[in-house]
Amino acid sequence: MAYTHLYRRKNGAYIPAKILFKGSPYYEPFSLTVHMNEQVFDPNSFPHEYIKTRSWPDFFEFQFFKLEVRLEKRKRVEEMKQRRIAAIVLRENIITLVGSMSKIYNRRKLMEKSLKGE
Repeated sequence: MAYTHLYRRKNGAYIPAKILFKGSPYYEPFSLTVHMNEQVFDPNSFPHEYIKTRSWPDFFEFQFFKLEVRLEKRKRVEEMKQRRIAAIVLRENIITLVGSMSKIYNRRKLMEKSLKGE
Protein backbone atom coordinates (compact mmCIF):
# COMPACT_ATOMS: atom_id res chain seq x y z
CA MET A 1 0.00 0.00 0.00
CA ALA A 2 1.00 3.59 -0.40
CA TYR A 3 1.87 5.76 2.51
CA THR A 4 0.34 9.23 2.33
CA HIS A 5 2.37 12.01 3.84
CA LEU A 6 1.32 15.65 4.09
CA TYR A 7 4.01 17.78 2.52
CA ARG A 8 4.17 21.43 3.56
CA ARG A 9 4.83 23.91 0.78
CA LYS A 10 6.45 27.33 1.08
CA ASN A 11 3.09 29.11 1.07
CA GLY A 12 1.96 27.11 4.11
CA ALA A 13 -0.41 24.83 2.23
CA TYR A 14 -0.26 21.11 2.81
CA ILE A 15 -0.52 18.73 -0.12
CA PRO A 16 -0.77 14.95 0.12
CA ALA A 17 2.25 13.15 -1.31
CA LYS A 18 2.01 9.42 -1.95
CA ILE A 19 5.09 7.48 -0.98
CA LEU A 20 5.12 4.07 -2.63
CA PHE A 21 7.08 1.31 -0.95
CA LYS A 22 9.11 -0.91 -3.26
CA GLY A 23 7.27 -4.17 -3.89
CA SER A 24 3.95 -2.97 -2.48
CA PRO A 25 0.97 -2.43 -4.77
CA TYR A 26 -0.88 0.87 -4.75
CA TYR A 27 -4.43 0.94 -6.07
CA GLU A 28 -5.21 4.21 -7.87
CA PRO A 29 -8.96 4.82 -7.48
CA PHE A 30 -9.29 7.53 -10.15
CA SER A 31 -7.37 6.01 -13.05
CA LEU A 32 -8.41 2.48 -11.95
CA THR A 33 -4.86 1.15 -12.18
CA VAL A 34 -2.42 -0.71 -9.96
CA HIS A 35 1.06 0.74 -9.37
CA MET A 36 3.87 -1.58 -8.31
CA ASN A 37 7.67 -1.42 -8.71
CA GLU A 38 7.43 1.77 -10.78
CA GLN A 39 5.10 0.08 -13.26
CA VAL A 40 1.43 0.68 -13.99
CA PHE A 41 -0.91 -2.24 -14.56
CA ASP A 42 -4.53 -2.70 -15.47
CA PRO A 43 -6.08 -4.80 -12.67
CA ASN A 44 -7.03 -7.54 -15.13
CA SER A 45 -3.50 -7.74 -16.56
CA PHE A 46 -1.70 -7.65 -13.20
CA PRO A 47 0.98 -10.40 -13.21
CA HIS A 48 -0.05 -13.50 -11.25
CA GLU A 49 3.47 -13.99 -9.87
CA TYR A 50 3.04 -10.75 -7.90
CA ILE A 51 -0.33 -11.85 -6.57
CA LYS A 52 1.01 -15.23 -5.44
CA THR A 53 3.66 -13.58 -3.26
CA ARG A 54 1.13 -11.47 -1.34
CA SER A 55 -0.60 -12.39 1.91
CA TRP A 56 -4.27 -13.37 2.06
CA PRO A 57 -5.47 -9.92 3.15
CA ASP A 58 -3.53 -8.34 0.27
CA PHE A 59 -4.95 -10.93 -2.13
CA PHE A 60 -8.51 -10.20 -1.00
CA GLU A 61 -7.89 -6.47 -1.19
CA PHE A 62 -6.67 -6.90 -4.77
CA GLN A 63 -9.73 -8.99 -5.68
CA PHE A 64 -11.99 -6.36 -4.11
CA PHE A 65 -10.23 -3.64 -6.11
CA LYS A 66 -10.74 -5.65 -9.31
CA LEU A 67 -14.45 -5.87 -8.50
CA GLU A 68 -14.59 -2.12 -7.81
CA VAL A 69 -12.86 -1.41 -11.13
CA ARG A 70 -15.30 -3.62 -13.01
CA LEU A 71 -18.29 -1.90 -11.40
CA GLU A 72 -16.83 1.60 -11.91
CA LYS A 73 -16.12 0.92 -15.60
CA ARG A 74 -19.67 -0.36 -16.06
CA LYS A 75 -20.98 2.74 -14.29
CA ARG A 76 -18.88 5.03 -16.50
CA VAL A 77 -20.14 3.28 -19.65
CA GLU A 78 -23.74 3.71 -18.49
CA GLU A 79 -23.12 7.39 -17.73
CA MET A 80 -21.65 7.90 -21.21
CA LYS A 81 -24.68 6.21 -22.79
CA GLN A 82 -27.01 8.47 -20.81
CA ARG A 83 -25.02 11.56 -21.83
CA ARG A 84 -25.13 10.53 -25.49
CA ILE A 85 -28.88 9.97 -25.31
CA ALA A 86 -29.36 13.35 -23.61
CA ALA A 87 -27.20 15.04 -26.27
CA ILE A 88 -29.20 13.44 -29.09
CA VAL A 89 -32.51 14.46 -27.48
CA LEU A 90 -31.24 18.01 -26.97
CA ARG A 91 -30.06 18.18 -30.59
CA GLU A 92 -33.44 16.95 -31.85
CA ASN A 93 -35.23 19.50 -29.66
CA ILE A 94 -33.04 22.31 -30.99
CA ILE A 95 -33.62 21.21 -34.59
CA THR A 96 -37.38 21.03 -33.97
CA LEU A 97 -37.37 24.44 -32.30
CA VAL A 98 -35.37 26.00 -35.13
CA GLY A 99 -37.71 24.44 -37.67
CA SER A 100 -40.81 25.75 -35.93
CA MET A 101 -39.23 29.19 -35.48
CA SER A 102 -38.40 29.37 -39.19
CA LYS A 103 -41.99 28.38 -40.05
CA ILE A 104 -43.33 31.15 -37.82
CA TYR A 105 -40.89 33.62 -39.39
CA ASN A 106 -41.93 32.58 -42.90
CA ARG A 107 -45.64 32.88 -42.02
CA ARG A 108 -45.08 36.40 -40.69
CA LYS A 109 -43.26 37.35 -43.88
CA LEU A 110 -46.13 36.01 -45.97
CA MET A 111 -48.68 37.86 -43.82
CA GLU A 112 -46.71 41.10 -44.12
CA LYS A 113 -46.47 40.68 -47.88
CA SER A 114 -50.17 39.94 -48.17
CA LEU A 115 -51.06 42.97 -46.01
CA LYS A 116 -48.78 45.26 -48.05
CA GLY A 117 -50.11 43.91 -51.33
CA GLU A 118 -53.75 44.68 -50.48
